[in-house]
Amino acid sequence: MINQSLLPSSPKIGPSEYWNSSETRKAQRLYVSFCELAASALDYAEGLSLLRRDERRQGAARLNWAGTAFYYSLVHSARFLIFTAVGDFPTQHNKLAQALSISHSGTVSTDWLRSFASNGNVSSATKISFEHLVDYWSSGVSKGPTAAMFNWFADALARAKALRNENNYEALLIAHEYNHSYLGNSFKRLATTMERVAKTALAAVVGCYAHVLQPGPLIQPADASTIGDAMASSENGEPDDGRWRNLEAAFVRHYVENRIVEPARSWYGTEAFVVSNAIVVLMAPLRTLQITGELDLMSLEESVSNDLFAPKTGLMDKFIRKMTELQEALDQAPAVHTANFAGTSTEEG
Repeated sequence: MINQSLLPSSPKIGPSEYWNSSETRKAQRLYVSFCELAASALDYAEGLSLLRRDERRQGAARLNWAGTAFYYSLVHSARFLIFTAVGDFPTQHNKLAQALSISHSGTVSTDWLRSFASNGNVSSATKISFEHLVDYWSSGVSKGPTAAMFNWFADALARAKALRNENNYEALLIAHEYNHSYLGNSFKRLATTMERVAKTALAAVVGCYAHVLQPGPLIQPADASTIGDAMASSENGEPDDGRWRNLEAAFVRHYVENRIVEPARSWYGTEAFVVSNAIVVLMAPLRTLQITGELDLMSLEESVSNDLFAPKTGLMDKFIRKMTELQEALDQAPAVHTANFAGTSTEEG
């Protein structure tokens, strides 16, 4: 019998090698980037809905949760910036801030892709630097403004993280005392400030992405009607950037409309007008991307389907399994504690 430990192990690959290994994975990388962008935008919308409800009804919302939603909008904006540039990101929130800080010496290690990918050969950590991120997002423009924006973002995220911890843990000891003479309007001030920070960060992210997708005059592709053509390799082995960017822009414009703007118009009841208008304004640079030619997104969308995107399907299956386990825990609750619930339901008959 061969001792498996003596066999040579497969070489570890980084995020770039993983995502560029096939046309399908290139499309999947784009989809993951969009998911982080959508999470940032819709978390912002959720926080704004709570904040608006509080303003309209004069105190009818738990503003600590508005602050939490705005904080997670910041987190997903940071993840988007790092993942789109690198193909991976650090899962610890403090490391997101470090990666975007000019004052942080050295590099930051990523760790999300290793747990997400079904490929066991993905490197457990990729080193990323502030300079690397600035280079990516400053393509064709001066690096100074990008570096300054990232450094501001890092500082704001670190401060927001500390407030989130107070807001959702220790501060809950006082969160119910919203009319307290000492606290005054502290939670309203928190939510309002977090909203402005999250909005500033999201606007910067959208602007950066729009510039990367469409930095200048449109490049006329010879034939960009299929994902295969759009991802065709040039002589140096890299994707044809002009044609791929055109397809990427078409995908992003379509998904921003259908997965961000439309939900914001549908989810928030009496707050929908204000919330959706805010989202429309923030997403404008991506909703107005100019596309060359009529592009068929079917092949790209098939690449992120459950049949072809195994890691995403695995995450969904794990989520469903955990929900089932929670239901089983509920079913095993002692009868004496659930007797009063008999005949009650949150569902309408």
